[in-house]
Amino acid sequence: HLAAPHPFNYTDEARSQFRDTMLRAVDGLELQQTTLVIEPWTNTFFYQPESIREFLESVGHPNVGLHLDLMNMVDQHHYYRTTDLINETFDLLGQYIKAAHFKDLRWDWEYMFLKFDEVPVGDGIIDYPTYVRRIAELGRDIPCFVEHFPTEGEFAICFARLHRLAAQVGTSFQPRVTGQSTRPRLSK
Repeated sequence: HLAAPHPFNYTDEARSQFRDTMLRAVDGLELQQTTLVIEPWTNTFFYQPESIREFLESVGHPNVGLHLDLMNMVDQHHYYRTTDLINETFDLLGQYIKAAHFKDLRWDWEYMFLKFDEVPVGDGIIDYPTYVRRIAELGRDIPCFVEHFPTEGEFAICFARLHRLAAQVGTSFQPRVTGQSTRPRLSK
């Protein structure tokens, strides 16, 4: 399964193979406005800010960047310190961030072992005022996404909360005006 962990995913050999794959994907392309972005995932080495930065530096290609999914980066060490994780991530990886997911999580303490559940934005522990502010401070177009909800109403709740949070930190989401896309983006 795509989400299943495997020991190989944490090895130097996996890093090397993945680096080669990324470079083959962009080799010879003359990309003006397109970036191949990689999303952090807990079942790989591409998970915490320092290892992500090391990998992106090793790739060293301007058209390979980060699709920031902060929820995927939270572990038990950062669960109660998401502000620290957000700031460390932006301090180390700001130049690589090209898109972002907005999701939240909550620790299911009724489960015997470590289990995080994805929940609507604002129902979990991620410091969203800091997250939204730091994205806006990047000062460039960052496509932002909400995902994984079964109903349109749940998406609407997340969007309403995000718009309110953006206003609280002095920014707003702007619809895309190029092409047919109307995905929101933050502007300062």
